[in-house]
Amino acid sequence: MQPIVIPPLQEEQIRIGNEVRDESCIPTSEAIDLFFELKADSGLKDSTEKTNRKRLRPFAAMFTFLPLDDDTIRKQFLKRYSNLSPRYWRNIYDVLVDFYKTIGPRYCLPCNPMDKIRRPRLNGTERPSHPLKSEWLPQLFKAVNTKNELLVLQIELGAGWRPSEFRAIEAIDVREALYREDPLILVHGKQRPELTPVLPETLERLSQLTLPHLGDHERVIKNKHRQPMGEKAHTDLIYGLYKRAGIPTGLHSGFIPYDLRDTFGSLALRWSRDYWLTERLMRHDMPGEGKKYFQYPLDQLCEALQQFSPVRRIQGADLKSPRL
Repeated sequence: MQPIVIPPLQEEQIRIGNEVRDESCIPTSEAIDLFFELKADSGLKDSTEKTNRKRLRPFAAMFTFLPLDDDTIRKQFLKRYSNLSPRYWRNIYDVLVDFYKTIGPRYCLPCNPMDKIRRPRLNGTERPSHPLKSEWLPQLFKAVNTKNELLVLQIELGAGWRPSEFRAIEAIDVREALYREDPLILVHGKQRPELTPVLPETLERLSQLTLPHLGDHERVIKNKHRQPMGEKAHTDLIYGLYKRAGIPTGLHSGFIPYDLRDTFGSLALRWSRDYWLTERLMRHDMPGEGKKYFQYPLDQLCEALQQFSPVRRIQGADLKSPRL
């Protein structure tokens, strides 16, 4: 009697079009390119695409071929973000969920590994942003050592910009602002690109950084290596200022870079006593309140910023910014 030979089980195959592939043969970089190709059809914002490409770049660097095992993704990739902000960790997670969900049908993936990975929780782990104490602000300016440090205070504390908006300033934005009658610059904001006021001295400093050889769409704000400033370089810059000024830092009990924007909003509201003006200066999207939100013309916003900016208030107290 001949023994019965049971053939080994074959792993489920993956198809792309009419081509059959093994799991380990899908290049991660190829899958990422497909992801953005498919996302382009859904009208993905340029700023979102840039952010997502940045977040997927280390994923492609770590995995030559697309991983489908949740333990591999969790232990080899997501673990590296465990010491960073829970919100940033969750942002990375959300991009990966969207990535696998988008490419899965095209590749006929047998599973979505992100389904087995729990989404990071924020409740009780991340401290909400809050304004700095007014008495600390003069110390921040005394702690300034570089042009970038002074500029980040003038823009984020002095005008209420978000950190990402500060880093996104392009040469064309500054060049066009110099031709306007009022000190207005195009900000690449969270809601939409729009003109917003800056202090005249801020625009002057930006113009000094916008060298003639810069292409129109090159970033103006550079790191110490003369490359476009990234999120980590910006965070290190702010924490360096906080440390020298004696301001506590840390995720749970200290202050974070975004608190500069919150400080601007808090002080502008305190000094102006005008909620809608403050909201307009902060460029918040106010659904259903358009008439109140847009009742301030741009020239009035320029005047209001110069009147209520914390930078101007500090300088008005005979605390001059260092000449850098």
